[in-house]
Amino acid sequence: MRDADGGPAETATPLLVEILTTERGRIDRMVGDLVRSRDVLSDVIETASDPGLRPGTD
Repeated sequence: MRDADGGPAETATPLLVEILTTERGRIDRMVGDLVRSRDVLSDVIETASDPGLRPGTD
């Protein structure tokens, strides 16, 4: 995947391109899942940080 100078290889077989494209899609899905998890966590932190919403703080 790298040439002698360390840069991206300029040639690839169609199979390699297919494999790399599939892997990129898998990574994109994982990133999306992580972003959604982070958003939920942010909501939990925001809610937990609101003193008016803590139990016993009526």
